[in-house]
Amino acid sequence: MSYIAQDASSYIQQREGIALRDSRLVSAVLAGSSDAFAELQRLYSGKLYLTIVGITKNREDAEDAVQETFLRAYLALPGFQGRSSFSSWLNRIAINSALMILRKRRTHPEVQFEPPQTAEEDIHQIEIRDDAPDPEQIYDQRQRCVNIYRAIQRLNSKLRGPIQARMMHGSSLKEIAQALGTSEAAIKARLHRARGRLSPVIPPSLRLQ
Repeated sequence: MSYIAQDASSYIQQREGIALRDSRLVSAVLAGSSDAFAELQRLYSGKLYLTIVGITKNREDAEDAVQETFLRAYLALPGFQGRSSFSSWLNRIAINSALMILRKRRTHPEVQFEPPQTAEEDIHQIEIRDDAPDPEQIYDQRQRCVNIYRAIQRLNSKLRGPIQARMMHGSSLKEIAQALGTSEAAIKARLHRARGRLSPVIPPSLRLQ
């Protein structure tokens, strides 16, 4: 067997192993394991951060979007059908979260970055960032997702449907209204009431406008 064939075979085996691992973790999350969800966060937080910060060009926005990505994934996980890999599915949610942040800040002026004036300053600007979350961050994210999920499930169906569509898919008022067969004004009012009831568990940084 050639080196190329060996490399290809090794790559395929690695991908299959990752897919099997992710499938087991997803099944465990759906069965109620918060530890399995924490493991998915540990595995993918760093990769998602790099993807998102490449879009937002802003570290704080990227950190917020990573949290929002896992929240949306947690809420949408029962509908994950495995037609694509879990990592691809999660990555699409991350990209959508990043693009939503960009849309929300279009009306705000961009802050121009001023480069260092000297070579010495330039050296000091270089930082090696560890993008993997620490155990405390993983625990906080997991608990936040669990608390928000439980709070959403306690909403009545008229409030739960619109807020899930808004959070999971970024649907517009018009899209939600059409899907539910009602007016945009009614959806706006329902979202306002839902946000009010969820405000104790959803931080403002998650941008649930």
